Amino acid sequence: MNIPKFLQWQWIVSYTILITIILVGLVAYIINSKDAHVVLATIISGIIIIISSSIIGVIIRTKTSTIINDFSEGARSIAGGNLDYQFPTQGDEDRKNFASSFNVMAKTMRNNLRELESERFTLSAVLETMNDGVIVADSEAKIILMNPAAQKLLGVGLDEPSKLAKSKNYESLGHIWDHELRTMILNTIRHAETLSQDILLQPDRIIVNTIATPIKHLGSEGVLVTLRNITEYQNIENTRREFVSNVSHELRSPLASVKALIETLIGGAIDDRDISKDYLSRINTDIDRMNQLVSELLELSTLESGSAHMNIETININDLIVNVARSLEHKAKEKHIAVSCPNPCVDLDVLADKRKIIQVIINLLDNAIRFTPDNGSIIITTSQIEGLVEVTVADDGPGIDLEDQKHVFERFYKVDPSRTGTGTGLGLAIAKHIVMAHKGSLSVESKLGSGSRFSFKLPRN
Repeated sequence: MNIPKFLQWQWIVSYTILITIILVGLVAYIINSKDAHVVLATIISGIIIIISSSIIGVIIRTKTSTIINDFSEGARSIAGGNLDYQFPTQGDEDRKNFASSFNVMAKTMRNNLRELESERFTLSAVLETMNDGVIVADSEAKIILMNPAAQKLLGVGLDEPSKLAKSKNYESLGHIWDHELRTMILNTIRHAETLSQDILLQPDRIIVNTIATPIKHLGSEGVLVTLRNITEYQNIENTRREFVSNVSHELRSPLASVKALIETLIGGAIDDRDISKDYLSRINTDIDRMNQLVSELLELSTLESGSAHMNIETININDLIVNVARSLEHKAKEKHIAVSCPNPCVDLDVLADKRKIIQVIINLLDNAIRFTPDNGSIIITTSQIEGLVEVTVADDGPGIDLEDQKHVFERFYKVDPSRTGTGTGLGLAIAKHIVMAHKGSLSVESKLGSGSRFSFKLPRN
């Protein structure tokens, strides 16, 4: 790199002025002098001074030019990313001092840049691996930074944040920019205080706990927003509330019935043998119902926790189905329902806990008998599918609505909205968890007016 032209012109002008002064002085001296020897000596001295000054000027110019060129080269090298550049230290003392100062500056800059780079990588790694969403927005609620978790929550593609940050109109952000979120950011900037609230993000209906914190840097305002997905937590809370409500409902009826019957007996009905016998029988039935509810709740809790003991053995599933059908035969005959079972002589072995699988089959068959109209039919079939055995219980009852099918395996869920059925609403939930504990699956297929098909799959022996 050459010395800048303005520096060259400064040197030229300086030397020109110096030489002009010397020449003017010599001319004035020569004019006034009468001695030829003095005049000659003066002229020779002037010439020597001019030549010496020129040589010294050239040397200084060359030295300065070299240092400036080396400095420019070093600055350009560092600016290009070569942080390990070292200024050459060969030369005289002045050059060594300059080189030492430059290298110290370069080292300090290098250390600072590497610390910043390390901090940037650390921050980037933290943001990349965080489960919580992080957004940095400017004073106009435009996105400046967004980590992958926030992109997932807001439904933003990987290549979109940069486009969104340059948008001048927030409406161009489309459906992914939630109105509540934008309002919260603007309110945070307006009031300069941290705000927190739960926001429902559409269209996926994700509930996020949002905290917006105002930030200021170098005179600019912005907002740091953290988003925590609490949808599952809210669902658990809702399930807990529903559970308490359902248990209360299921216990309230028999308890109220028992209390009313006991009060009637205390009021004098106990003296009538027939009435007291009938009332005691009803009380006994209600107590059995409450005992069944408590037992099923304990069993479901054990299954859900994964601590249920499984006595796995090889069993013939066809033989098991026939035995269960015989135990419920009286219920089917009361409604004149024909129950078709697989051939017990056909060996179709599965690995399962015999007692618990019997419980599943009883639940499915009992439900089918309960909801199948008089003179209807129930067909139980078994088949082999890719190392699994599938058992299907099909009835010709009224069927189950598609919306109800999504919830039939939930605790306390009853298709009958009046909840007047005799069951507790826990049977299918228990059956599903039993099958899942065997690493199988339980499903339902149904259509209103065309009956229902409940199927479960178990590993073959």
